[in-house]
Amino acid sequence: MKKSLLSAIIFIAIMWIIVIVFIYGVSYQSYDNIQHRYVEDVADLLSETLYYKIEAYFQEPVDVSVAMANTSFLKELLLDEHNMDEDEFEQIMIKYLSEYQQKYDYRSIWLCSTATQKMFDSRGLDRVIDLDSPLETWYNETLSDYKEYNLNLDVDKFVGGSSELALYVNCKIMHEGEVIAITGVAVSQTDLLNVLSIYEDEYNVKLTLVDSDQLLSMFDSDILKQVNNYSNRNEVFSFTIDEGNEEDFTIITHIPSIDWYLISDSNISEISHKIQQEILEQVIFEAIITFIVLLVIGIVFFIYNKRVTNKLVEIELENQHLVTKSIKDPATGLYNKSASREVINEVLMSSNRAQTHALIILDIDLFKQINDRYGHPIGDKIILEFANRITMQFNEECICGRIGGDEFIVLFTNVPDTMTLKFKLQRLVDTLHQDVILKDGTVCKVSSSIGAATFPLYGLEFEELYNNADKALYETKEKGRDGYTLYNTFSYGK
Repeated sequence: MKKSLLSAIIFIAIMWIIVIVFIYGVSYQSYDNIQHRYVEDVADLLSETLYYKIEAYFQEPVDVSVAMANTSFLKELLLDEHNMDEDEFEQIMIKYLSEYQQKYDYRSIWLCSTATQKMFDSRGLDRVIDLDSPLETWYNETLSDYKEYNLNLDVDKFVGGSSELALYVNCKIMHEGEVIAITGVAVSQTDLLNVLSIYEDEYNVKLTLVDSDQLLSMFDSDILKQVNNYSNRNEVFSFTIDEGNEEDFTIITHIPSIDWYLISDSNISEISHKIQQEILEQVIFEAIITFIVLLVIGIVFFIYNKRVTNKLVEIELENQHLVTKSIKDPATGLYNKSASREVINEVLMSSNRAQTHALIILDIDLFKQINDRYGHPIGDKIILEFANRITMQFNEECICGRIGGDEFIVLFTNVPDTMTLKFKLQRLVDTLHQDVILKDGTVCKVSSSIGAATFPLYGLEFEELYNNADKALYETKEKGRDGYTLYNTFSYGK
């Protein structure tokens, strides 16, 4: 059982080590692919999410500008401008723009009439556009642009402005194919950067908006070169920059509504570390689960093996019992008649003629009278006592058996000489002649008659040797029992 337990423990340990090595090897081999797929999927998802958020942020000022440009009231007001008092027109314009300013809270909401080139915001008339000024090129560019609106970055030129960069949405107001005014909103650079900062903190990325002139870019020249190489605006463009221990994954996405680029930069070193940590945790978890499974299998195997072993032991004991029962005499434990014959014959057949064996047969004198006088239970005890006395006179190489009710047989192997044989027979006679004392103190007088024949001189096979020994036994009884006789010489001892 100890060997079975040790085998089960060794089996569990070996299987556990093999499985752990296999799991670690597979996990390590697929690490790079998993990492890059994970990084790209996460980065793409973040970029797509941010893209829609940024686009939605820019779409609102565009929608406000377009809505203003298509307002019937504003068109009618502009068409009637030359018929109105300048102060009256300005007050109506201030009120109109102020309502939008209060509602959306942009840096400024403005309108420029193409008839007078007057620029209004929510505070009133700001300035008159100087068409020859290089600072007002946006005006002519918007008029010549085929699109309904455009965007441009410029410094804040309104009175009281901070001179910081602002994003202008310039939307044309059309009437019968003619541009009668340009209106729109201005979003300050600070507001734009604040929005980007909020999303950067929320998604743990670095964000940058790049316009066609790259005025709002905070990236280095290497990334700007990548932007310049990004020609297909209908596809997402990504690349990796490796800087020592840090690795950045950059995605450039074009925003059609404003014709700008959104650049999201993710530090994948941290993500890679997280993946490594997750793989390690997964390996440890799988190792524990595998160990538990193997332990359960080992315990089941051990219990099963123990039961099988016990069953085999039971079967072996039962087989031994059946074998013993088939060859042993149940009363004495000696070989029975058939087994005695078979075993003795095997020894004789395997012996050479240089060896000498003596076949001895004996019975208890007047045993029927003992049974009649003391009863069969006492007779059985005397038979058992005789069996014990006989086996004590011979070594393990000799064969002892019971071949009848009170008849016994012995093959005394490797007899050195006749004198030794006679000494052994006489000692056997003396031993069997000793009284048997019962538990109640009753003394039973017993004796035996013995006949012997030697191999190979008086028989090479069992039958011949047995018949000659039986004749010698008969001779002993004829001479008065309680002695022995050797066949042919009829040497009698008493």
